[in-house]
Amino acid sequence: MGEDPIAAEFYGEDFFANPTRLFKNATGLSYEHSFSQDLTSYTAVKHFWLNADGYAIQNLEFVPNQQEASNFGFLQSLRYRITNSFLLKSSYEYATRLPDEIELFGDFTLVRPNPFLEPEQSHNFNLGFQLSTQKFNWDTNLFYRDTDNVIWLRTSQFYAQYQNLLKSRTLGVDTEIRYRPFNFLDIKANATYQDLRNRSPKNITGAVDDRYFNARLPNIPYFFGNGEIRYHKGKFLNTKNNISAWWSANYVNEFYLFWAVDGNKDFKNVVPSQFIQNMGATFSHPKNRWAITAEVTNMLNEKVFDNFSVQRPGRAFYITIRTFIN
Repeated sequence: MGEDPIAAEFYGEDFFANPTRLFKNATGLSYEHSFSQDLTSYTAVKHFWLNADGYAIQNLEFVPNQQEASNFGFLQSLRYRITNSFLLKSSYEYATRLPDEIELFGDFTLVRPNPFLEPEQSHNFNLGFQLSTQKFNWDTNLFYRDTDNVIWLRTSQFYAQYQNLLKSRTLGVDTEIRYRPFNFLDIKANATYQDLRNRSPKNITGAVDDRYFNARLPNIPYFFGNGEIRYHKGKFLNTKNNISAWWSANYVNEFYLFWAVDGNKDFKNVVPSQFIQNMGATFSHPKNRWAITAEVTNMLNEKVFDNFSVQRPGRAFYITIRTFIN
């Protein structure tokens, strides 16, 4: 709960003084069994519970809402080791994702509350492999999601709001590579491609046609990745101290803010591609009694946006000094 005298003067009542409450709980029971030295099964049963008490302001009226959700989930995965360095893994999960406080209650600035938001429920299938050696690791996963009540961020000219979409389908792949050519050098990179499509037909949405059926969901990046190169060495410059220095980068491909099937694509609002680079170094005592870290983020001062197409801060410098008194 809070206080907003300006809003109280506008509405005639301070609605923001009303409390909002959110209780979430997830419990589970799992069982792992090895059929052989190479084949392992993992089974789990989960329960998800949510109790939320919130409100919305619609047409200048206070609209309270209290909801409770209780869903069960199931997970079954198999892992098969073909050789000492190569294994296959697969899984199926019937899962629930409970909305968080920002999705339900907003931030009272750019995100409007939606206390009627329902949890997502999805059938998730995964198939992947992992290749591991002393210096090299490669992990790739193919995934399929069939989701009901998918939670997505719907934007308008002045604000955004999390809403439920009746049904969506996701196909994707993510991969990660880690390489250590020397004991003092680590290189890693990962990338994700996900194709999220609306699968709600007009007969259950009440739409006049199926123009949005199979359309890519807006305001969600579909290709992104990051990488890092890290140098670390003990007894730096013949001292007892350690040094760790790194360069990292994050990339997000451009994506539409609104539905791609609406309007002329040459004039549509786009969250542009972003490539952000960071550098830093940490000088520390061998027993971790103290450490000094210097870091610069977005060192090329690129324009960076979140999925509201709102610009985030540019280049920034940080110095952190940490010590343990006892």
